[in-house]
Amino acid sequence: MAGPTPIISEPVELYLARLAVTDCGVPPVIEELHAEASRRCFPIVGPEVGRFFRQLALLRHPRRILELGSGFGYSALWWALGAPQAEIHLTDWNQNLLDEAMRHAAALGVAHQLRTHQGDALVIAEDLPGPWDIVFADLNKEQYPEVIDLARRALAVGGVLVFDNILWHGEVAAPAAEQPPPARAVVEATRRLYNDPDFACSILPIRDGVLLAVRTGVSP
Repeated sequence: MAGPTPIISEPVELYLARLAVTDCGVPPVIEELHAEASRRCFPIVGPEVGRFFRQLALLRHPRRILELGSGFGYSALWWALGAPQAEIHLTDWNQNLLDEAMRHAAALGVAHQLRTHQGDALVIAEDLPGPWDIVFADLNKEQYPEVIDLARRALAVGGVLVFDNILWHGEVAAPAAEQPPPARAVVEATRRLYNDPDFACSILPIRDGVLLAVRTGVSP
């Protein structure tokens, strides 16, 4: 089986990581959460991707954001920084993590923007009314292909679908027979999106890879 492959060279990766933790404009609570995630070995998008989320929110001016897999709310805080007007819906299996997310949001002064939902993110999303301006997926990677059909139904035209870990430690570049199930799933989701006229796609090779897909509304 293939092992992890560096996405960018280590010196460049370290350079980008140092830039991302520059504290200009970043509230202390987010810096503290980054350190807490490191102590707990808890997966988060990290400050490199978080800064990009803030930029995307500033550009898109979303009113409604849906997260499929939220953990303790790290990414949601970055969305809130870029979109103080937005209602942000968080989903997670773990109610304790969602409660933690609300505490962090309160510390940042954005708790009024967050709505939490405990359970299977895809099941919850089917019951929530759309449309959404941004849908962010960071759930079980084997569920990534299922997110596409949901996004087609739930995203507004011009809305943005975002996937984290879309390069899966570089293992997406391995021969198909050597890819572990998460890598195969993200490859399948990527293939479907790049061949779907209803989405305009690109991949940013920051951290573990971020896929951005804008719903064009071409398909009926």
